[in-house]
Amino acid sequence: MPADQVAQATALMMFGNYFGGAIFVSFGKTVLLNRLIPALQEFSPILNAQGLLNAGAAGVRNTVSAAELPGVLLAFNKALTQTFVSGSQEDVVQKLTIQYLAAGASTVAFFTSWGLGWRSVKKKKAGKIEE
Repeated sequence: MPADQVAQATALMMFGNYFGGAIFVSFGKTVLLNRLIPALQEFSPILNAQGLLNAGAAGVRNTVSAAELPGVLLAFNKALTQTFVSGSQEDVVQKLTIQYLAAGASTVAFFTSWGLGWRSVKKKKAGKIEE
């Protein structure tokens, strides 16, 4: 890479790094919330799920009673597990959501790599004649 393009390449690499992180934090939050509400209905059906979501993960212990806390923690555990590991999910639609997310990210990365160009990084040996 020419020396005058190093700053541009570094800026583009940093942009991709931060942009990708921001996008996948958003996707992860969406998947987590879509898994948490059914899990809360399964483990703690009498609890107001929207009120708990408004309180946030840090306010869970202050929002629910001691009797409801184990069910809520199980629901959070199930939702987090399903967000990061697709093998433990039982519903086909939930499995496909995670798999489509991974497949979409792989496809974007694949097509983005074509714009980078292909160059040999091998050093030429001195005294060797190319044919």
